[in-house]
Amino acid sequence: MSNPINQISEWFRGLLLGWGLTETIVTIVMNAIGAVVICMVAMGIVIFLIWVERKIAGRIQDRLGPNRAGPFGLLQPFADIIKIFSKEMITPDGADIVPFNLAPVVAVASVLLIWSVIPFAATRTGVAN
Repeated sequence: MSNPINQISEWFRGLLLGWGLTETIVTIVMNAIGAVVICMVAMGIVIFLIWVERKIAGRIQDRLGPNRAGPFGLLQPFADIIKIFSKEMITPDGADIVPFNLAPVVAVASVLLIWSVIPFAATRTGVAN
C-alpha cells in the first residue's frame, strides 16, 4: 500500500465508471472532489492555527486563552464561525451593494486559490500530450 490516496482515487473512479458515467463526467467529478478536499484541508489548517494563536496569545497575556467551548477550547473557532454567520448583514447607506457584499467572498477565494498552484503529484495526469 504505497499510495493510499491514489488507490482510493482509482477505486472511486472505477465505482463512478461502473455506474455508467462517461470518462469526461468522472474526470470533472474527481477534480471537483479534489478541489473541495484541498479547500477543506486549507480551512481546517486555518481553524487550527487560529486556535493555536489564541492559546499562545492567552499565555503571553497570562490567561488561559479559549477554554470554554469544548475540551481545551477546541470548539472555540467553530463558535466564532457560527457567530460570524449569524450576524446581521448591514450595508451602509451610500455603499455600492454588490462590491461591498462581494469583497469578503473575493478575499477568501483569493486565499484559497493560492493552493491551486501547489503541485500535489509528481506527474501530470489526465492532460493530453
